Amino acid sequence: MCVPDTCNPVKKVVWSVESDYTAIVLTPEQSRAIYDQLPQPENLVLLLATVCGLRCSEVLGLKWGDIRPDQQLINVQRSWSMDKEGKPKSKASKAPVPCIPALARDLAAWRRESVYSRDDDWVFASKRNHGRTPRSGSSLVADHIKAAAIRAGVIKADDKRQFGLHNMRHSLATSLISWGTDIKTVQTLMRHANVATTLGIYTQGVDANRIAAQGLVWDAFSNRLRNWPNSQLRGQLRGQVFRRTC
Repeated sequence: MCVPDTCNPVKKVVWSVESDYTAIVLTPEQSRAIYDQLPQPENLVLLLATVCGLRCSEVLGLKWGDIRPDQQLINVQRSWSMDKEGKPKSKASKAPVPCIPALARDLAAWRRESVYSRDDDWVFASKRNHGRTPRSGSSLVADHIKAAAIRAGVIKADDKRQFGLHNMRHSLATSLISWGTDIKTVQTLMRHANVATTLGIYTQGVDANRIAAQGLVWDAFSNRLRNWPNSQLRGQLRGQVFRRTC
């Protein structure tokens, strides 16, 4: 039986799709402090999120055959989430990520130590499941990543905000853009389908950068800078606002 609109109790309910979630953005120094608190291979899990921008599900979905140091890349072939293997998040997410020689050496060192080192083995295989599956993402974050962040003094023990590998992904994009990295390069490294996602979601202005930028605008407004904006000032803007912090 069809229910008339006048009798529909949820017709006038307003649904909200916005989220109050704001990622904690870390400096490279803070990420390194967390890394220093982690043993192998948990530190490699953090490293892959920090320098490659891989999602937790993508890190856990890696197999040794996906890592190609000869081509300096890591293929993103699958994901692992909720104890199930799946596909990457989107078509753009399937793009390979760079793997510089230093990262390849660290991964190779772990491969030599791991008892699950064949090409079709999981990089972060579960010992409890005898290598048949990767490790649990939730316990990996709660028991290791977040605990290391607390030990490093990056977050407090009573901090109720979400914290995990996705914070490293946010921080990577924010750092790269604050350093003046070409936005298209950042987009492809983050594997976003469009640049609006990179700018609108994954970047949060660093306070020092925003203050410096406002100072330049104030100087221009006060006629302290002539012919604004010109190429010389744009260079000054890049040097003052996008100053590398590490």
